[in-house]
Amino acid sequence: MPNISKELENAIKATNFFFALSLLLLGSLSLIVTSMLWTNTLIIKLVLIIMSILWTARVIFQIVKPQGKQIQHVSTIMLGMFIITDLLFIIPTFFVFFA
Repeated sequence: MPNISKELENAIKATNFFFALSLLLLGSLSLIVTSMLWTNTLIIKLVLIIMSILWTARVIFQIVKPQGKQIQHVSTIMLGMFIITDLLFIIPTFFVFFA
């Protein structure tokens, strides 16, 4: 990141770290919730909605401000993986609410 202050660069890295950590922790929570609390549909619905919103925000952010442009095609691969992960939460959410 040329022409950017070190403080701003650290803030961006910290934001990316905490957003990635929150996605990781909520993803782990969703695995635990779906395996242990399968009978409580309200909790499952809430987790699916939250994860769908977060991953949709991540996909939009990757489209608007792509990361991984230093190495050729990495940003495209990242976008594809984010879209796949987003769909893995959006599709079950629709099935839970509309099936």
